[in-house]
Amino acid sequence: MTEAQFFRDKLWLLGGPVLFALIALAGFPADMPDPARYTLALTVWMALWWVSDAVPMAVTALLPTLLFPLCGILDAKETSKAYAHPM
Repeated sequence: MTEAQFFRDKLWLLGGPVLFALIALAGFPADMPDPARYTLALTVWMALWWVSDAVPMAVTALLPTLLFPLCGILDAKETSKAYAHPM
């Protein structure tokens, strides 16, 4: 791995959380309720990691189980139900 590839990979890895923070904490868009803004921010983070393959897809897919309860979007029980559903 070259130094440029290493830097690019780290940029993708850090880009997701940075964009999450910018969208969630900067109040963009202003007329959106906080849970919706946090969901948007997490969706952007996950899309960036899925497209760039910065981390394994399974790790990316589990981000909502950690961040939904922390951000107050859904509680842990409701979030876990979606992962346990057979469909």
